[in-house]
Amino acid sequence: MKKLLILALAITSFSIANAQKGFYVGGLFGIGQSSFNSSSLANQTNSLMLGGGIAGTYHFNKYFGIMANGILVSKGTRANGTKPAGGIFSSPQDYEETYRLLYAEIPVMAKLRYGSKGFYGKIFGGPSFNFNLGGTYDIDYKNSNNNDISGQKINSLKVMETALVYGAGIEVETEGSGLYSLEIRMSQGLTGVGRTTMGDKDIMNQYFSICLGWTTN
Repeated sequence: MKKLLILALAITSFSIANAQKGFYVGGLFGIGQSSFNSSSLANQTNSLMLGGGIAGTYHFNKYFGIMANGILVSKGTRANGTKPAGGIFSSPQDYEETYRLLYAEIPVMAKLRYGSKGFYGKIFGGPSFNFNLGGTYDIDYKNSNNNDISGQKINSLKVMETALVYGAGIEVETEGSGLYSLEIRMSQGLTGVGRTTMGDKDIMNQYFSICLGWTTN
């Protein structure tokens, strides 16, 4: 029995070593919709999310690996509201506020994939460490043009946020050691990064994206 166990362990170790895929590096591009994760910020309209940068994957074996990205992401949101009369406003003012944010994001995710013959499905997830590179806001008053604000810098943004990134997709592995992927991702902010100008609401980023990736071994 002991010899059989040793033989089984040897065969398993050989199989894992033989299935070792190593390190892949390449690029990633994503497009989707972003908003603020705030139940108190009513009447949001999702903004365009764009992202792109470096993609890396290390395969421990055929089915399990670690993914890491270094990407620039443009995100934000738009929201409508009403400011009560008072101060410089003689009557209630309907407005739309627009936020545009730019971040350098570093998601690190475990990946589990399944399939054969170069075609795989996959699921993945892990933390992301996102660094603020800047942000601006516009305020468009619907009842007056005199008080509009455009391209104002957001000074209250925190330097870093943490988020949870997760999703699923497919991968195609070619004979030339190229790996091509199509993914659906969700990035869910875990920490607040500031507060809105109108209404003083917490800002927590979130976005949905469709990503194309290409890497080589």
